[in-house]
This record gives sequence, C-alpha cells and structure tokens, in this order.
Amino acid sequence: MYRKSRCKMNDELRNLIQVFWERAGTSPFSDEALFDRLSIDGGFDAKDLTVPIVTAVLDQHLITSWSTATFACSELVAFYLALLRLAQ
Repeated sequence: MYRKSRCKMNDELRNLIQVFWERAGTSPFSDEALFDRLSIDGGFDAKDLTVPIVTAVLDQHLITSWSTATFACSELVAFYLALLRLAQ
C-alpha cells in the first residue's frame, strides 16, 4: 500500500530527504543543514559540494557540476551503507 503523495512531482526528492531528516530527529531541515551534514560525513570526497549544488539536486534542476554531485553522492551512499552494515 502506497500513500498518495501530497507533493508536486518536482518536490518528491526534497520531501523524501526532509522526511528522512525529520525521522532521524536532528535539527530542523534546511539546505544548509543538509550541506553541513553531507560535508561532515563525506569529508574529503564531498569537499567540492556547495549549498547551491545541494539545492539544485534537491530541486531536481539541471546543474553544470553533475560530476561533483554524483561523485559525492556515490561516496556518501557507500559510507552510509557501511555504517548500516556495521550496525547489524
């Protein structure tokens, strides 16, 4: 059973990340707060990320620095998966 989305199609990624953020019980969600968390977790691999890149990805806009965004995201996903595996 899927709940009907109350968001516009182009807001789905932003809303999904915000739901995860709020369920984690951290600070209120914002692009800047997400950027700070990604910078900490991503370390050197996320050094080229900027708030405008994070905002563009969340808003699903075309950006010129997709290589920066995709590299950082792939490294962050690997990091988060490793943490989940260690927690099991």
